[in-house]
Amino acid sequence: ANAESKAPISSSMAIDPVAEGDEVQLNERAAVSSNPAERLEMPGMLEGRRSWPWRIGLFFYVYADTMLSGYPACCAWGMVPGMMAGWSLLRRGTDFEYIVAMKPE
Repeated sequence: ANAESKAPISSSMAIDPVAEGDEVQLNERAAVSSNPAERLEMPGMLEGRRSWPWRIGLFFYVYADTMLSGYPACCAWGMVPGMMAGWSLLRRGTDFEYIVAMKPE
């Protein structure tokens, strides 16, 4: 029913099959399958060891991903705020003014 509509999937649509036991039946049917090709996520995809060029390509892919997004993200969202907090502690110490909001009447 939801495939035809463009409505987003609600949490009840995702939880109802699990709560009603339909999810378990689907998993049991999938586990019964003895044909290895039916267990693959992508039909025709080979299982087993990969070739050395594939492994080297994967290494460079992970390395490039780490260098181009991982380390810059760590610096921007980790090191810079940490250094700002450290500098604030060195400059002002641990003294700060705690302002309490007014209580509603």
